Amino acid sequence: MYLINADDFGLSPSINKAIILCFERGIINSTTLIANSPYTDQAIANSNDLIIGCHLNLVEGVPLNKNLLNYPELTNNGNSLKFNIPRSSLSLNRELLLNIKTELSMQIEYIYDCLLYTSPSPRDRQKSRMPSSA
Repeated sequence: MYLINADDFGLSPSINKAIILCFERGIINSTTLIANSPYTDQAIANSNDLIIGCHLNLVEGVPLNKNLLNYPELTNNGNSLKFNIPRSSLSLNRELLLNIKTELSMQIEYIYDCLLYTSPSPRDRQKSRMPSSA
């Protein structure tokens, strides 16, 4: 069996629609979801049985860890993410590294919570896709 994955779920309404359509037609069998996009909730609301992984993102969108907005090397005018660190750079200051680690952890936790709790919005923890432990 092959794994055909579609990247960028949650990036825009048109990408969300295309990914869902491809899944329904059997073209793909999984996708990765961006946590810090304005269209993430829309993607989750329409995901049904789609297999979803986490797309870690430091290059666009608004960070979940607002401390990252204080680093010009990570932002576009302090409003959103735009990774401006040269790929050849091997060292970042410890504080920045800790904030990046926090951001990535927050993205993973957000997606996990969104996929676990689905009613009526992904953030509502009253209903869960997971079976109850009782």
